[in-house]
Amino acid sequence: MDDVSRKNLQVHTEQVKPLEEYYMKQKKLLDFQVAGGPVETLQGFLVALHLQHMDAVSSVQLTAGC
Repeated sequence: MDDVSRKNLQVHTEQVKPLEEYYMKQKKLLDFQVAGGPVETLQGFLVALHLQHMDAVSSVQLTAGC
């Protein structure tokens, strides 16, 4: 592991991880896996947020600016 990667991992461990744990305990953190292109990612995100009622046309329009 190079020095930059090691430093990034250290920063994550020291700063980001406690923040993630805090929001997880508050039930305000969504664990979301990104796969596929922007449309598939947005559709998966909407489902995770229980917003699956949005139609595919709206999803495509929302990702057009990405």
